[in-house]
Amino acid sequence: MAQTLESMVDGIKSQVDSGQAADMWSDNLHDFLDHMKMRTVTTLPTAGTSGYEDGEIIRLDGAADGQHPLWVNIGSATSSKFAPVKTPISGYGIPWAITRVDVSGNAASAHAYINAAQNGDLVLAGFETTNDTDTIVKCADVDNGSVTLTASADGAGAHVHNLIGLRSGCVPEFGIVAAGEVACLAADDTTVSRTVTGAAVGDIVLATPNTTDDADQVVAAYISAADTMIIHTAADPGADNVHKWDYVVLRRLGNFQPSHYIAYAGQHTTTGGAAAEEITVTGALATDYGIVGIETSDDTDTINKAVVAADKITVTASADPEVAHKWNYMVVRAY
Repeated sequence: MAQTLESMVDGIKSQVDSGQAADMWSDNLHDFLDHMKMRTVTTLPTAGTSGYEDGEIIRLDGAADGQHPLWVNIGSATSSKFAPVKTPISGYGIPWAITRVDVSGNAASAHAYINAAQNGDLVLAGFETTNDTDTIVKCADVDNGSVTLTASADGAGAHVHNLIGLRSGCVPEFGIVAAGEVACLAADDTTVSRTVTGAAVGDIVLATPNTTDDADQVVAAYISAADTMIIHTAADPGADNVHKWDYVVLRRLGNFQPSHYIAYAGQHTTTGGAAAEEITVTGALATDYGIVGIETSDDTDTINKAVVAADKITVTASADPEVAHKWNYMVVRAY
């Protein structure tokens, strides 16, 4: 059975205290130092992998932008589960995420007291709860600690919003539990229920259509029970696979191993001329997932779909955005 650090230290101390020969405890000391070495890996071990001690720290060699460089095994030697060590990362992370009830009386809700929010954060938002088919017109971090979300109409206190902030070079506080694509089925009606393994009530969900034949919007997305995600749409999406959505499920970092990271994020100012517009994202892959939101707008146009492909995201709005819109985006990729 492998020795723990504590047993090694106790063994060395006992040998020294008893006056045993130096070479006897010196060998044990070398074992201790070898044990202390940080293992370097080129890919993050899949959860459930054996051969990593409880509490062992590993370094992800050549960690890409958005990836955590240091990880600690919070599982066991026979079934690892690596959680990231909270350190600054290169690229974009999520320093804050929150679920808030809208402020009734106005279409614009100022969500104050988001203490971690800073000017310059890229904000993405969605509905968790709604009683209608209102849409989010725009959402921006307009002041430190306060984020203003403007909906298409006053939610009268019946809307609950999910909001997240993206920041480059931050110490992330939230990670991605799961991400992927789901497709509608003819039997779904306006409620799409799908299994998302590992998701839990209280997780934050954002979803963006990547395939559609109309302008129907996601009016709510949330985790209804363990391993179950719900996406509500403004209307019945119709036949199988007519509508598809990219989704991400987020949680405060802790007792789980993140499945994906933010490979790319940014803000695009529209150039106009057509409802569909390409955002250049050098390095993006067709197998990545994309979430896109509107930060700045002069109308009530919506984003109908966003398709991630090699080196780009093609966003189709409900009308020509002209040069008056700014879109925030993130592209997530599996570890």
